[in-house]
Amino acid sequence: MASNDEQRSATTILTTAAQSIAARLIANETTAKFTKAEISTTNLFNQSVTELQVLTSLDNVQQTADINTVTVINNNTVNVNVAIDQTKAPNNYQMNSVGLFAVDGDGKEVLYSVTVLKDPVYIHQDAMGSALGIDLETVVGQASNVEISVNPAGAVTNEILKATLADYVKTDDVKSLIPATVIDGSKPADFKESVTLEKGAVDGTGNAIATTKNLADGDAQTLTSAKAYADTKVSGKADDSKVVHDNHDGTEQLNGVQVQPFNKLTDTIGGRNLLLRTSSTEVINSTWNNIIYVDVTKLIGVTLTYSCILDITQAARGSVSVFLAAQDSSGNAIGNTSSSNSIAYGHSGRVIVTITVPSGASKLSINERTHHTDVNPYVGSRQLEKGSIATDYRPAPEDKVNVADMRKPANDVAGIEEVNAKQDKLTITPADDSKVAHLSGANNFDTVPTVNNNPLLLASSLPSDLARTSQQANFTGKLQKSGVDVATVDDVSAKQDKLDYTPANDANTFHRSPDTGAVTESGNFPGLQVKGVDVATAADLKSVEESAWREITNPAFQGSYLFRDNEDGTASLAGTIYFYNRSQQYNENDDYIVPMPDGYKATGVASEGSLMGFINDFSVSLQGLKAYFPGTALHLYTDLNQNRPLSIPLCSIISSSATGITSSPIVLKVVKTS
Repeated sequence: MASNDEQRSATTILTTAAQSIAARLIANETTAKFTKAEISTTNLFNQSVTELQVLTSLDNVQQTADINTVTVINNNTVNVNVAIDQTKAPNNYQMNSVGLFAVDGDGKEVLYSVTVLKDPVYIHQDAMGSALGIDLETVVGQASNVEISVNPAGAVTNEILKATLADYVKTDDVKSLIPATVIDGSKPADFKESVTLEKGAVDGTGNAIATTKNLADGDAQTLTSAKAYADTKVSGKADDSKVVHDNHDGTEQLNGVQVQPFNKLTDTIGGRNLLLRTSSTEVINSTWNNIIYVDVTKLIGVTLTYSCILDITQAARGSVSVFLAAQDSSGNAIGNTSSSNSIAYGHSGRVIVTITVPSGASKLSINERTHHTDVNPYVGSRQLEKGSIATDYRPAPEDKVNVADMRKPANDVAGIEEVNAKQDKLTITPADDSKVAHLSGANNFDTVPTVNNNPLLLASSLPSDLARTSQQANFTGKLQKSGVDVATVDDVSAKQDKLDYTPANDANTFHRSPDTGAVTESGNFPGLQVKGVDVATAADLKSVEESAWREITNPAFQGSYLFRDNEDGTASLAGTIYFYNRSQQYNENDDYIVPMPDGYKATGVASEGSLMGFINDFSVSLQGLKAYFPGTALHLYTDLNQNRPLSIPLCSIISSSATGITSSPIVLKVVKTS
């Protein structure tokens, strides 16, 4: 799949077992229910379609995800929403593939489809109750035979809600709990009695407020200077370039730039980022509709603002924006959906969208959705905050390193200057000079070094007759191995001449070249066996090859199929091949060309039954195929003119009341051209 359109980020492939269930659903012979999804770290994106279709399970499964909802899209397609509970994640991991499982009417559970991701999605452990939702549009053949379900596991009971809210104080009760003597800084204060301010009083800009005593004690010069300063400010004309101008249209002019002022009556600003593990670094989304779920059970009636940076500078068409929608515990939409400003292709920018959480909401769905783009966006600086004003991005407090997290408090950590100052005062005991090896030149010791009072052996002190592994040695004494004498060449030759053996008949012997060791002679064996089994001749192998199944590959399609010459003017084809685009158009319909092996020309279909293909795009649908033969290849065309990707199982499907649904390889009429 690596040779696919580089812009595709995820692909869903139906398994062979799923294709069988889909065919039975079309014939109303069974029912189906989606049971679970398994999340794996194995990267299968570069696997072929054929390899993915025969899978029955996934390796390296990190966790099992529940089926949240199953909803009908059309007569043969449903949407399966999978909820990945991050509180149950065993650790932080990368999601590379998703396996969707289903149970048929006989109670047999199978791997129904495999969704492979080009880029991994990072799943983090999160004790805050976060969940990641994935929508899988899945072909089922007959949607009315699929059990439609809603998982109530995320619902909150009244008892749990009451117990949770028991520790919280109502807004109306807060006012009654504030003592009457507390000063409201936003209102004038009426002191009924004398109040002592230990650190003095200041105005709104931090300037100290003079007391009566200050004025009484002030000298004439100080008071005169203060009056002169005040008179200057009153009588002097303000610099127009430093004045904020009202444009009388809800905006203001500041330093020549039109700005939107903060409205104290309607605008509110939140405090912290409610999303954990965000970053200003932009990372590409793994899907065209990335969904983030946030628990809002404690934020009913609160206005929330979501902002992020969306980058589709690499796109050649379309746009991207964000949608906010509240859902109840069953995943049903509540209230209106809010949408952000759009970022057009070739651009990058910040989007902002605001929503007020309605009553009955359980979670907030944040959809980062593309519209007809050819690539997925890069996203960074995600921020969800209370209020109607988007502030500058900042990570959640939990994502920052606090002083309390350090091993030592800040006042116990020495600075570089302090370390340098103390280093100069360190007490160093010099080494005993009598125990130090002295060099008189480059790596030249004045005396021979010793180890444990034993002097090291110098190269110049080695015996002259010492054997060296890099040189030929002449041993004048014996040479032994494990106490046994080693024989010389002369010893072996003397023994060999005394061996008793019968030489082979030279006429019946194949001779090797003394120079190359190769056998160049030929001979005719009346029969040749290896361990009692006959050895096949070239003629035997050619006969087997012509009637055996052969694997056929071709640049015209992805994957391969099997071909066998039936030696009766027909040939059988089996397997599944995949087309990223149509090969050409035939009568304004999509035409997919299946080339034959060299030396063969297809002239017609000899088998009975129907031919089908599966459209593999962001959704999967079943499509009937028709065949025609204008040249040497097999041509299959659909009723569509959409240039869609197509997966073609090369088999004939037959449905009868006696045998049910059966499938067998396609049998074509063929002519040998060479």
